Amino acid sequence: MLPGEYCFNTADPEEMEIIEGELEVMLPGAGQWQVVKGGESFKVPGNAVFTVRITSPTDYCCSFLK
Repeated sequence: MLPGEYCFNTADPEEMEIIEGELEVMLPGAGQWQVVKGGESFKVPGNAVFTVRITSPTDYCCSFLK
């Protein structure tokens, strides 16, 4: 992903693995941004909205969990 702020909607639960770089994520119900770096991951529930902030190019892999 290139630098910017992005809002995503999920239908099914997802796991986002950060391959390289880092981002900040605001997960549903969270009161603060969480920093996630290369080698780390986070999960998002189904039927949810979450926002990520990217400050430098970041590589990720999104897996849909069913």
